[in-house]
Amino acid sequence: MRRLKDERGAVTVLVTLMLPVLLGMAAIAVDVSRAYQERRELQNGVDAAALAIAENCARAQMGTISLVSTCASATLPPVAGTPVAGSAQYYASKNAAAGHTPTATVDLPFVGTAAREVTVRSSRTVNYVFGPVLEAFDGQFDSKNVTAAAKAIWGPPLTLKARPIAMNRSLYTGPGTSVTINIDSTAPGARGWLRSNGDCWATTSAGATPEVGEVLDESNEPGNSVPSSGSLGCDPTDFQGKISFPVYEEQPGGSGSSVSYLIVGFATIQVSAFKFTGDPSTWCWPSTNPSCGGSDRYVKGTFVQYVAVGSPVATSGTSFGTTAIQLVNVTD
Repeated sequence: MRRLKDERGAVTVLVTLMLPVLLGMAAIAVDVSRAYQERRELQNGVDAAALAIAENCARAQMGTISLVSTCASATLPPVAGTPVAGSAQYYASKNAAAGHTPTATVDLPFVGTAAREVTVRSSRTVNYVFGPVLEAFDGQFDSKNVTAAAKAIWGPPLTLKARPIAMNRSLYTGPGTSVTINIDSTAPGARGWLRSNGDCWATTSAGATPEVGEVLDESNEPGNSVPSSGSLGCDPTDFQGKISFPVYEEQPGGSGSSVSYLIVGFATIQVSAFKFTGDPSTWCWPSTNPSCGGSDRYVKGTFVQYVAVGSPVATSGTSFGTTAIQLVNVTD
């Protein structure tokens, strides 16, 4: 009976029986977390690569949404002479931890109805620390191939934060050309102040950012009025630099302060001068502008190319030199 009651060696038996469980927990705590960390690195890399390639291709296609087959073989920044695949590898490596060497590829040819999308994929084999110990039990825990993918699409913006001035489509003449947007709510093809959200951004009557296909109105803001902080929330500095405007194609109806505008896109202008009704010292820029003392009301500048990263992309339409880039889910 004394031998039957002897418990010496029982701990050794328990430890032996529990060893696979303990090692499995260690594998989960260490190895699996390493795999997740690796996937985050890869995802950052492919996101950056997809956005960078999309931006460069968007600039190459600026002004059109037609197929540009040469984009896939073009040499793109950041390294001179680097093809698209090389750019993907560059961003994947830059976002990886020291000593990690992921591989990156680009789905070629670019697919889509108008070749306005790119998919970047990256992978790296992660060697487990505790996994090899478990091979005696299963044989499948020595390493894992971690993958990530990102898809970016580009095209005309569906919606965009823009200053509350409507510009007639007939004024758009392409990047690098000059333009004068006359502010006059009574003339045919009026260009006037739009409803604002209080921070000098154009908005719909519901307070949303304007979208292609929507009708915007002046909200009783006459087109020749000063965009004062009390009504539109604008400041003279809001119209200096590179700014975007909604582009309209027709006037569905109304006149004067009740004019409405059908939005067909967005154009971006590098402003060189403006003059609004009001105190010339406040609403005329620059101070050397010869019209500062006159009655003219306008915004002058040059159309420029502009890429809005993170903005929703329209399925059709005209870019007017302004392109949106959006990350979307990879479904395959």
